[in-house]
Amino acid sequence: MNFLQIIIIYLSVLLLVLITAKIIANVLKPVISDTKSEFDTFDKYINAVYNSSLPNAIIAYNFDLNSSLPEENKINIQNTLRFFNFIYDNASRDILDLYPLAENLSFSWPPKMGYRYKLTAFPYPKSKNTLLAVYGTISNTVDSYTFPGWSIQRRNPLDFNNSIYNNGFFRPYQYIEIMHACYPPPGQKYPLCDDGGWWLYYAGGSGVFWNTGKCIVSNNKLSCLYDLYKCSLKARREVEKLNNSQPAGSKQIPLPPLLGYSIADLTKKFEGKGGGNSIMLAIFNIVNSLNKHTKPPGIIGFKNLTQSESGSEAWTRFITLTFFILYLIPILFILYFKNIRGKSWKIITTLSIVFLILLASLIYYFLFVVFEDFFRGLGWITLDMALNKTGMSLYQFVSECVTGNLKNPICNSLAMVQLFDLDLEGFTWAMKYDSFILTSQPNKTGTWEVEICDLRRFDQKKRGIATDGGVCNKLSNIKNNRIEQESGIEGRYDICTNTLLPRLDPKADNYQLMIGPLKFDKTGPPFYAPTEPCKCLEDSNRLCTSCDNTLSGKLCIK
Repeated sequence: MNFLQIIIIYLSVLLLVLITAKIIANVLKPVISDTKSEFDTFDKYINAVYNSSLPNAIIAYNFDLNSSLPEENKINIQNTLRFFNFIYDNASRDILDLYPLAENLSFSWPPKMGYRYKLTAFPYPKSKNTLLAVYGTISNTVDSYTFPGWSIQRRNPLDFNNSIYNNGFFRPYQYIEIMHACYPPPGQKYPLCDDGGWWLYYAGGSGVFWNTGKCIVSNNKLSCLYDLYKCSLKARREVEKLNNSQPAGSKQIPLPPLLGYSIADLTKKFEGKGGGNSIMLAIFNIVNSLNKHTKPPGIIGFKNLTQSESGSEAWTRFITLTFFILYLIPILFILYFKNIRGKSWKIITTLSIVFLILLASLIYYFLFVVFEDFFRGLGWITLDMALNKTGMSLYQFVSECVTGNLKNPICNSLAMVQLFDLDLEGFTWAMKYDSFILTSQPNKTGTWEVEICDLRRFDQKKRGIATDGGVCNKLSNIKNNRIEQESGIEGRYDICTNTLLPRLDPKADNYQLMIGPLKFDKTGPPFYAPTEPCKCLEDSNRLCTSCDNTLSGKLCIK
């Protein structure tokens, strides 16, 4: 067999390998499959969630209740579900069909407004082995669902800081539907959950109602820290003004501390944490820190929420190049062993060195070119890469994340980092709020969520970790007297909004979770409220918080 024939054979096999790779990439492309309905009609499904049908006043809210129209003409499912952003897997077809199915958010994001999508597990590198960490990160983008249901995109992706949940949707001491799952911090197990307070998602349609308490509402984590800073600065100036108005020699009122962060403070926190210009190097650093049980130094990475379809292309390239590398490695071995036969030790040594260099080059190419391209295609980016891409200074980038004036999704993506979680919780708790609600919080799964943090079991002495009971506990029995604080004027006054909140009866069980049947709430949105206490279920065998004898109780079981 001559040299030309050998080349033709190698190229023919290579062509076959590449064609096979393309076919496998298309066949195995992770697709989010739709759900088989267990309910025929809207009414049966809603009854399963809330133990009753929705009150007619809710169903017909945008219609004239005194109209002579027949009742069946007043029922409007789309209008009724306007404030629902979560529906269970087995919702009836007449509900599911109202919302088109979004693609896998790992391959195309964000979902269009009004589309439904699966909320998948956060794709963190979790293994101490680099290759297994990368594999786990990829597999989590596929079908690793965190909650048994569909989320509905309620904002325009081009105007992400505006949704129907802004502008007064959330109010103090309001019951809203939520979902919560236990995310134990590294090295911890249930019931130690989250990294501070109890982190929740707003989930209109879950059937599990939670009281907001004295809450502060903001767009995202960074904007909330800035809002807290402005509120505490305002309180400080009011005290200064009061002190200056007193006669000389009068006792001065101590200035309240400055809480929260200014934009300059936030910028300083990010300095030196750019993460470099390689996603794979960042992953290697994370894996190395896992092995050494240390916190990863100087790495800020997040998912770029710019609209993109590049994930599908990156998947195809990843599979194709993987097959290409797997083809070249055995070819390299064949050529090596074929050419060292009968050769002197000097030639064998030279060929061995060349062989090892080529093999190392293929491995390097696979880890730092193929994987790098794949993760970038999925939208992962470091802060350094984001600054290069936008051409902004760090201060400009952080400022845009806080204000959203330019509607730059790359800057907005920065708010998904966990760098400030404990700071945000500590400052909010210090200002006597029970919770904070983030209406446009970018999420590592590739979209925006309404994220909430309940601080009524936040413990400063334990570095902010909430360890006792989860959201299922009867929060009126909290030992840190948060409810009792509300009975005083200081705790009831909201300096951010200059409002005096209603006085609570400390003996009342104000914060117990609730469930349906529902009643019409004319103070809405969302124009419905629970009426019964919830026998709450939350443990390590459940995907999410649920209530006994409800549809959620059945679906949350792993």
